[in-house]
Amino acid sequence: MNTKLSWKVGAIVASLVAALYILYPNLIWYSLPLQERTVQAKRKNPLAQKVVPFGLDLQGGVHLVYAIDTSKLPDESDETVRQAVDQNIVVINNRIDALGVTNPLVFGQGRNFIVIQMPGVYESEEAKRLVGKTALLEFRMVKQDESLLKIVEAMDKAKVQPEDVMNDRLPADIKKMLPAGTDILPSRDGGYLLVDDKAALTGKYLKKARVELGSSGRMNMGGTAIGFELDSEGATLFETLTSAHINERLAIVLDRQIQSAPNIQSRIPGGHGQITGSFSDQEAKNLANILNSGNLQAPMTVEEERTVGPELGEDSIRSGFKAMAVGFVLVILFMAVYYKISGVLADVALLLNLVYLLAVMSWCKFTLTMPGIAGVILSLAMAVDANVIILERVREELRKGKDVRFAVEEGYAKAFSAILDGNVTTVIAALFLFQFGTGPVQGFALTLTIGLTISMITAITVTKAFYEVWFAVAKPQTLSV
Repeated sequence: MNTKLSWKVGAIVASLVAALYILYPNLIWYSLPLQERTVQAKRKNPLAQKVVPFGLDLQGGVHLVYAIDTSKLPDESDETVRQAVDQNIVVINNRIDALGVTNPLVFGQGRNFIVIQMPGVYESEEAKRLVGKTALLEFRMVKQDESLLKIVEAMDKAKVQPEDVMNDRLPADIKKMLPAGTDILPSRDGGYLLVDDKAALTGKYLKKARVELGSSGRMNMGGTAIGFELDSEGATLFETLTSAHINERLAIVLDRQIQSAPNIQSRIPGGHGQITGSFSDQEAKNLANILNSGNLQAPMTVEEERTVGPELGEDSIRSGFKAMAVGFVLVILFMAVYYKISGVLADVALLLNLVYLLAVMSWCKFTLTMPGIAGVILSLAMAVDANVIILERVREELRKGKDVRFAVEEGYAKAFSAILDGNVTTVIAALFLFQFGTGPVQGFALTLTIGLTISMITAITVTKAFYEVWFAVAKPQTLSV
C-alpha cells in the first residue's frame, strides 16, 4: 500500500478504536438491571456520566406543564408575559441544574405555558415543590405572649395542621385570638411561635446563599446550615435591626415556616448570618439553591402532570431497539444478497456508521429519545441509499467494459453529486425542524443531522478505502457487485 492509503486506513482504525472506547461504558452500564442503574444513578456513579443519556420517554420521569398567572403581572401585554416566561425558565433551570438532574428539558410553549421534563425523577410532588417554590425569606421578631399556649390548644382541638397555617388557612375564630400586630407560624423543629405580622427584613436584599457547617456563634446553633450574605443596603438594615433587639429572638422564616429563631446576643455588622435547623445536606442544598435562583417572576399553576415509570421507559427502549435491530439486519441481508461482495463491504461501512453515530452521541451527551431512535434509523437508511447509488454507478461502468479499478473510481465520482444533493436537502429540512421544533422534534433533527454527516463520510471515504486496500492487496480482475 502507498503512504496515502496507509494513512487513510490508519485513520479509520484509530477512529474505530476511539469510538469503541467511548461506547464501552454504555455496554457496561446498560447491561445492569434497571433497579441497579437507578440506585447507581442516585449515588452519582461516574459511569452514568459517560453514557448516552436517555430522555423522558425512554428513561421515565416527570413531565409537567405550568401556566403563568398573568393576572399577577404589572400588565398582560405580550411583551410582559414573554419576559415573565423567560425569567421563570431561567429560575427553573437554575434550580433543576443545582439539583443534579440529568438532561432536564425546560422550554416555553404557547403564550404563557412552560414545559418541564425531568428524566430519572419519579416523585412528581417533590419535583413540583422544588420547581414552583417561591422561597420567600423573611426576618421577623418573635413575640413572647402568654396567649400562645391557649392559641395552640385551640388549634389542636380544631385539628389545624402546620400546612394550614403556612397556607394561611387558619380558622377565623383562632385568628381573633392572636394579639394585635402578631402572626403565628409553625417551626421547622415542631411547635409554633408568635411573631410580628410584618417582616423586619426580607430576602429582597439577599446577595448570596450557600451551604456551610453551622457554628456556635451568635446567630446559629451548630449543624448543617445555610449561610447568607446581604447586599450593602440589607447589611445596614440588618445591623440596625440586631442592635435594636439585643437579647430578643429573631425568627428566620422561609415561606411562612420558621427555620430557626436564635437569640440576638449583640449587634451583627456586615450582613452575614446563618439559617440553621435540622437540615439534611440535601435539604440545605435545595434551600440554598432556591434562594440563589431567585423568585419566580410570576406564580405558576400546574396544568398537566404526567409521570412515566422506569419500567414503561424500559419497554420503550426494548421496542425501539428491537425495531432498529430488525430493520438493520434486513438491510444488511439485502445488501449482501443483491450486491454480493460489494454489498458486504457496504454493510461493514454501515456498521461503522452506527458505531460512529452512537459514539458521537455518547461523547457529546446528546439525549436519546424515541424520535431520536427514529432519526438514527432514518440516517442509516440514507447511508444505505448512498451505498446503493454508488454501487449502481459502478455497475454501469462495468457494463461499459471498463477496468475494475477505473469503474470504481468513476462510480464514486459520478455518485458524489447525487449523494451530496440528497443529504444537503435533508440536512436543511432537519435544521428547520431543529430551529422551529421543540423537545423531541429537536432531538430527531439533531440525531438525523449527525447521522447524515457521518454517513457521507463512511459512504464516500470508508468504503472507497476498502476497495483501494482490496485492489492493492488482491489485485482483482473482476468485481462482485
